[in-house]
Amino acid sequence: MSIKKRILQLAMPCYGKVFNLYRKVLVLLTKTTFKHSNDIGLKYQGMCIITIAFNEEKLIQKQIQLIKQHIKDKEFKHIIVDNSSKETKRKLIKYICKKENIDYIAIPKYIHRLSFHRIFWDGMSHGAALNWAFYHIINKIKPSFFTFIDHDLLPFQNYNLVETIGERNFIGVKRLRDGGWYLWPGFSIYNYEYAIQKKPDFLPIFQRVFFLDAGGGNYSKIFQECNMKNVDFLNTKTYRIKKTQELKSYNDIYHGDCIQIIDNAWLHIINGSNYAHINGKEQIIREVIENIKRFTLLNE
Repeated sequence: MSIKKRILQLAMPCYGKVFNLYRKVLVLLTKTTFKHSNDIGLKYQGMCIITIAFNEEKLIQKQIQLIKQHIKDKEFKHIIVDNSSKETKRKLIKYICKKENIDYIAIPKYIHRLSFHRIFWDGMSHGAALNWAFYHIINKIKPSFFTFIDHDLLPFQNYNLVETIGERNFIGVKRLRDGGWYLWPGFSIYNYEYAIQKKPDFLPIFQRVFFLDAGGGNYSKIFQECNMKNVDFLNTKTYRIKKTQELKSYNDIYHGDCIQIIDNAWLHIINGSNYAHINGKEQIIREVIENIKRFTLLNE
């Protein structure tokens, strides 16, 4: 074992403890701090779809249009919850929502600033945004069901979210880690009455020395008591749509050159906000948005 790996191995338990202490502060902030001032008439809906936006207005516009086209639930509300770090992007996304007649709510900027920095960045901002959306929006609407989706998730087939969850308490894409399992918050559907009893926590967490990213806090809140063998998950297939020569590691290839097809009806542009800083990612995003049908043919 190299000296660097040995140092990281020894430091990880200490880092994990500090990480988990800091996340407790964020849990408190996202649940109890200032509520949004947007008056959008948050009333009961059968299904509430929440998209967490982050600095990508073109993805948001495409997603809104495709959800209008393909989501076939009889009663649903789609809300864009904006966690963008740039004020110019927030204005653009708000303008698109107004033009498309879609509800827009901006998360207070301090949520992102407190949760995204060089020490603790691993999904903290995303998890904090999800917590804020649940406790300040979902918990006010009190829908029968709610769905969290990432901004880079695009439906390409007709789809009914309520029929997908059926009589289950939850359904989504499985995340299996050494420290536990949970649902990827980029596409997960919950029964609200079940979820609120569990007091969900979508922030990342360390379970012993094992890291669970955004959504991982729900392992102890929801999933630990469930037998994974008895849980239904949505199927996913990953496709490499480009072969960028300078990408060598699996992680870089996954974030740079790949897309996913979820439940044969959704296309996931992995790393849509390019948080992994992959050169050329913007071009791939543009190509997928402009030619989504061509890329979905990979699934046939």
